[in-house]
Amino acid sequence: RLYSIFHARKVINEGPRCNDDDLLPVSFLLGVGYLESAFDADLDESGRRGTSGSTVVALTPKSEDVNCTRLYLVVDESGSVWETIVASKSGSETRFRFSNIDTTTPLRAATFKLDRKKLKGYKFYKHRGGH
Repeated sequence: RLYSIFHARKVINEGPRCNDDDLLPVSFLLGVGYLESAFDADLDESGRRGTSGSTVVALTPKSEDVNCTRLYLVVDESGSVWETIVASKSGSETRFRFSNIDTTTPLRAATFKLDRKKLKGYKFYKHRGGH
């Protein structure tokens, strides 16, 4: 499951399963699915995304049932993805920028488990979609 936590409002949303079509654009961040089976890839040489020296890979979903038209991966000169851009069918773009990336410090599995006991006073909402 995917959880969205809004500390300012003390709300936790328990989202849909990680393989739902709506999550396809960020599924690679969650470690589920395979980019090559879900997307067709091209280079985006429009110059509208990324910076000088970066490479922008444009991924187009193979399925028409997803909520995005493109997923852009902005890759720096070292080969690290430092930004992802999700282009929606409505024409808007959502950007995820990564900084101070540390690939050497191991993370414990417990880091990714939600402990409801530590979140007293929070309201929990479950996804009630058709999936």
